[in-house]
Amino acid sequence: MRDLDELFASALEALDVRVAVLDDAGTVLAVNPAWYAFACSGAGGGSVREVGEDYLAVAEAGRGPEGEAGPAIAVGIREVLHGRRRRFSHEYRCEEGWFVLRATRLAGTLPLRAVVAHQNITEWKRAQARLQESNQRFRQLAGNLRENLWIFDPDFTRAVYVSPAYEEISGRTLESLYREPVSFLEIIHPEDRPGVEAVMRTVREGEQGLEFRIVRPDGEVRWGRMRAFPIRNSDGEVYRVAGITEDITRRKRVEQEQRFLVEAGRVLSSSLDYEETLRQVARLAVPQIADWAGVYVVREGGGDAEVRRVELAHADPEQWELAERFRTIALPPEHPVRRVVRTGESLMLQDVHGSSARDPAYVELVRLLGPRSLITVPLLARGRVLGAIHLISAASGRRYGPDDLALAEELARHAALAVDNAGLYRRATLALQARDDVLAIVSHDLRNPLQAISLYADLLREADSPEQQTRYLDAIQRCAQRMGHLIQDLVDVASIEMGRLAMDQAPLAVEPLLKEAYELFHSPAGERSLHLEFEVADDLPPVRADHHRVLQALSNLLGNAVKFTPPGGRVLVRVDREGEGIRFAVTDTGPGIPEGQRDRVFERFWQGRRTYRGSAGLGLAITRGIVESHGGRSGVESREGEGSTFWFTLPAEGTAPPVPAVEAVPARGGTRVARGSGPEADTNVSAHGPEPGRER
Repeated sequence: MRDLDELFASALEALDVRVAVLDDAGTVLAVNPAWYAFACSGAGGGSVREVGEDYLAVAEAGRGPEGEAGPAIAVGIREVLHGRRRRFSHEYRCEEGWFVLRATRLAGTLPLRAVVAHQNITEWKRAQARLQESNQRFRQLAGNLRENLWIFDPDFTRAVYVSPAYEEISGRTLESLYREPVSFLEIIHPEDRPGVEAVMRTVREGEQGLEFRIVRPDGEVRWGRMRAFPIRNSDGEVYRVAGITEDITRRKRVEQEQRFLVEAGRVLSSSLDYEETLRQVARLAVPQIADWAGVYVVREGGGDAEVRRVELAHADPEQWELAERFRTIALPPEHPVRRVVRTGESLMLQDVHGSSARDPAYVELVRLLGPRSLITVPLLARGRVLGAIHLISAASGRRYGPDDLALAEELARHAALAVDNAGLYRRATLALQARDDVLAIVSHDLRNPLQAISLYADLLREADSPEQQTRYLDAIQRCAQRMGHLIQDLVDVASIEMGRLAMDQAPLAVEPLLKEAYELFHSPAGERSLHLEFEVADDLPPVRADHHRVLQALSNLLGNAVKFTPPGGRVLVRVDREGEGIRFAVTDTGPGIPEGQRDRVFERFWQGRRTYRGSAGLGLAITRGIVESHGGRSGVESREGEGSTFWFTLPAEGTAPPVPAVEAVPARGGTRVARGSGPEADTNVSAHGPEPGRER
């Protein structure tokens, strides 16, 4: 026992730590040299120096190096001495720096005794402060990174540190990750999860990299690129794994958009059949950028009322039946496609809540479709709206944003260019065909009167009487006039094309103009046993127009009607006020125009009834050119087998052109100017009067 006491005393003397042994009353039984030297140096203040002094009394009085912490320290040591706790420790600061006091009860001693030790921890405190400062800088740096910096235990059971960027990328809170470290696997797309788990298993062996998809709670899918690596201690053992996850959604989106646009460009350039091309674009858009994709075109020269659906596509074959049902229902007036066609501006609704349409059948279809978000963009080319692309997000839950709108507008730009190029190619092809046709027709129309002139000239030489000579000269003059009219029509068409059609506009009364037209056509109509009627609304203001040109335009329409109306039929000329303009309409009871030809009847050199010969097909083109030069519009309404109505509008005197296109409306009462019957007249009629020819 004596040997153990000596061994214990030797150990105390060798320690740099200041140690004292107390009895159960707090009296000092022994101190080591380090304690005594400190107490005698003066730095210890009123610290106990000698054996037998009451340490607890000194501490409670706050005279020791512990200072103000003395009373609390006395309480802690007393609890150890009384057996209420095994150990007690307390850090305090004095002139020498930072110290930690530890009081430990000596086991197996009776009465109870305790060892009190004061250890200098100044350097440790400084190191701790440096570490804390370093950690603070690290957290500030990591907190400002857009990338997600993370540190885990090697088995991924504890998250040591995860930067705030995790919340932005994943849409989940840091608290949830610290609480359930493996919950980060839940945000990984199911198809990419095995790859991430493989990185978790192998990252201890060295650096790993992977790209994967992240599914946020709101359904948005983002792309992340992870670089993970092991952290080793001084012994080379892996005690942490760390990594950086970068949000590469934008880069991936750009790559996907570029691939999509390249493929769309390939499809758009693969055919000059623009409708089939647009159908392929709609099919290409699903499911890449939409659940539903519709493509619509506008009839050339038409408004939003003349929008036609080219394609409505869905990626899921089970939805094709629903798509077919949509094809049978006209777009309501408030539909986004009509709005975009009308304004020429893109429309994006990030959140769609039902339909405001009034048609119950349409509302029900929209409910079945279940749109969540939509984008509608115009097809614009050379300042004209050619149509629109309509994209809808439904079952996928995708919510459109500015990037989606930019992609849709770029797709629409490519599509509009393809449509415009296809239209230019079509018109060029038709123009070449028309050129060949007109050369054949013009040569025929010029050759016939030339042959007649030659014949009458020969007869004139052999004529014996003045009466015969006069008759032959009259025939030669009629043939020359016919040639002159044809040449004048060609000149007019060329002038219209160049925008140089000469006009002398002045206030022009309507009724005198109609009387002139009646005088020109009542005889030809009578020869065909046709009923020629004129109806004029009361109190019509004059139009501001070129008298000669307007009569020419009206005569062309009347000539068509007289020519193509069967004997016993009816030709009605009706003039009415519409908006700020005057509407002239010529209605016949002829055979009508096939649906596929109505859009072309105003094209130059175009002839609908190729079984007839006798005209270059310029009359309606000239009519449209004259009307548009006055700021008016022209059009046709027809049903095959039920006749046709050709109409044009002119601005009333004192109004500014252009006059908008209007639908045919019944006359609101008026005066019948004339009634008559007459024969078939020329389709291509100049202001000089009717002449044999054709247009339709």
